[in-house]
Amino acid sequence: MENTEDNNEKADTPTESVANPNSTLAIDKDKRLEQYLAYGFGLVFIVVVLVLAIVFPKPEPFQYLVFKIILALAAAGITAFIPGFLQVQVSTIVRAGGAIAVFVIVFFFNPATLVSDSTQSNSNVAKVSTEFTRDITLRDAIKRLAKDDGRIVGIATNCSDSFMNTMLNKGKLQAPSMTMLISQLQKNLTQPSPNESYEVKLSEEGVYEVICKKN
Repeated sequence: MENTEDNNEKADTPTESVANPNSTLAIDKDKRLEQYLAYGFGLVFIVVVLVLAIVFPKPEPFQYLVFKIILALAAAGITAFIPGFLQVQVSTIVRAGGAIAVFVIVFFFNPATLVSDSTQSNSNVAKVSTEFTRDITLRDAIKRLAKDDGRIVGIATNCSDSFMNTMLNKGKLQAPSMTMLISQLQKNLTQPSPNESYEVKLSEEGVYEVICKKN
């Protein structure tokens, strides 16, 4: 009976599990290896992005998207090697932490987007253009452009009639704005005046003001 009770007590006594130091060491090695691989991956792809940026200084939209994805992946890979925790939330749908958070930040908020948008906006500036297919005076050309823009023009009294009545060369002109286009007309005169030129300003009332000056 005593042996039976001793056996029951031994069976009821909870046994303590002993962690295997070899398995823990193997897990640590695997984690360290993963971190090194992620860090190396990030460095390699950052170099690739730098080379591509030099080779393609003005990438197409699709190329830019690919570059941005590679850069985001590279940044996330390097971040995996850095201790600490980062959490970011883009909207009610997108929420991430750690290396994935860095990927989200670089992909959605990277400064390259601002640079790319600025470059594309400058390259896609809406240019105003006009074409003169018949003989026309500088005065009439100014009035025509202002009328095409739905505005009126005021020519200062200090502008000489000989200057305003100079004929324009036939051809096409273009500029980023109507104000600059009207100003460029004086460069397309058949007989440019060495002593007189003008400036164009758009007043608060929406009137193109042409003010002449002596050179």
